[in-house]
Amino acid sequence: MKNHALIALESLSSNPEAENHIKEVSQEASETLDEVRKISYNLRPYQIDRFGLTESLRSMLVDLSKASLLNVKDTIDNIDGFIPNEFEINVYRLVQESLNNAVKHANAAEVCVVVKNLGNEILISIEDDGTGFDADNIISGEEKSGGMGLSGMIERAKISGGILNINSAPGKGTKITFRFPKI
Repeated sequence: MKNHALIALESLSSNPEAENHIKEVSQEASETLDEVRKISYNLRPYQIDRFGLTESLRSMLVDLSKASLLNVKDTIDNIDGFIPNEFEINVYRLVQESLNNAVKHANAAEVCVVVKNLGNEILISIEDDGTGFDADNIISGEEKSGGMGLSGMIERAKISGGILNINSAPGKGTKITFRFPKI
């Protein structure tokens, strides 16, 4: 609907009233799309229940490799049953948002994902070789965007009883680390 409105808009430059109506349709379609994305983002991915968290993370990385130019390296231990079901989605979304940030913002060539079961906790590390950023300034003055954002990631980690660390500097890439205690 949005794309059709944009195409129609290009062909209606001689009719200002029709052009305004098409702009309104396009804007409403964009807002609806954003709302659907927000709702679906919070839903629990069926893969977690069907295949487990470990396989869902592996599948996410395979999909990322296919859909981007990133060289994805990974080491993923089995963490199924380690995290209570109600927190698995938080772990999944934290990894997903970290990878989305590497693709969208970092201009990275490579990302390395490590998921380690350390017995009393799990450690998840996502490191990219991208442009990096000043994490403190971004978190404190973060603008609203379509995704979770860094402050949302920190909040999800806290809710799950975990700790999130963000290490980044301009020109130095980014390393995001989550630690979740066994509950």
